[in-house]
Parts: sequence; structure tokens; C-alpha cells
Amino acid sequence: MDSSGQAPELDTVFNYVNGARHPVGSEDALAIYNPATGENTSRVICSTPRDVDVAVRAAKTAFPGWSETPPLKRARTMTAFLGLLHGNKDRLAEIITAEHGKVFSDAQGEVDRAIESVEFACGIPQLLKGDFSDQASAGIDNWTLRQPLGWSRASRRSIFPSWYRHGCFRWRSLAATVSYSSRVPPIPRPRLSLRN
Repeated sequence: MDSSGQAPELDTVFNYVNGARHPVGSEDALAIYNPATGENTSRVICSTPRDVDVAVRAAKTAFPGWSETPPLKRARTMTAFLGLLHGNKDRLAEIITAEHGKVFSDAQGEVDRAIESVEFACGIPQLLKGDFSDQASAGIDNWTLRQPLGWSRASRRSIFPSWYRHGCFRWRSLAATVSYSSRVPPIPRPRLSLRN
């Protein structure tokens, strides 16, 4: 209860599609608890199959433009993102602590690991270069050409939630996003309280 005697309004977690919060077509919601305190801090609206279709269509629509974006320009986008991570490191660690019950120092270490993944993605233009081997065998030349394949979707569970997913990014998918032009639509998952 707040000072007026009313329960505070809970934050709502929505899908993030095509660069914006996307209204979900369901009335069903799940509570999100702070595992350290058992306090109900927010809620997540349950997605419907139609909501998933909207995210998939957005990813398919974004693919052609992103796949034609030069790797250096993609890396610049990730470098700007890296600056945001550095500038909000403690705030991100606070969110991890509130949502996953980690002590603050562990959460800071997790953000550091996420930053390392983004740093790797920033250097991806060098790794995307193709190669050519003349006469790899008698009369056979060998070459590697890296081309975009399409979008993908990942869903992972981990004791390192920020490293694998945080907001609209999945840290471990950054290299795929930058290099192979994958698009990973986020799917919010409820967090469970460790208390009854």
C-alpha cells in the first residue's frame, strides 16, 4: 500500500516488437515476483499465437533491410549499444537483483559478461571476411562466402539471465544478429518467486 492506502499500480511487461511496445491480445497475466522478498513487483501479459505471428512477421519484414546493411554499419550500431550498457551498468545490475534475486556484486559481474558479448559483436566485421584457397586440391578452388540466412528465435533458461536475455536482446545471439542478419524476437517469460 502507498501513503494513500491504495495498492501501487504494477509495472506491466509487454512484448517489444519492431522497436516499440506491442499490445498483447490477451487479458491473462502472470505475476512477477522479486525472489529475494517475495514482493509482487510487476506482471507480464501472456502472449497469444497471434502475438507470436506479429513478431515473426516483423522479423521477416526487417530481414531484407538488415541483411543489406554493411557489417561495419551493424558494428557501429552495436558500439552505440555498448556505450549504453557501460552508461547504465549499475541500473542493469539493480534490475537483475530485483528480478532474479542475485546479490548486487554478482549482478554486476553478469552485466560485465554481457558487455563482453557485445564487445565481441562489435568486432564482427573482421570475422565476416570470406576467404579463397586456390588449388585446394587438383583443379579445385575453395572459397567461403558469408551470406545472411534469415531470422531466428531463441529461448534459453540460465542462471545468468542478463547474459542470455535482457529486454529486447539476447546477449549470446548478438553475434548472430550482427553477422548473419538474424532477428531474435523477444518472448517475455515470468519469473518465479523462491518464497511461498
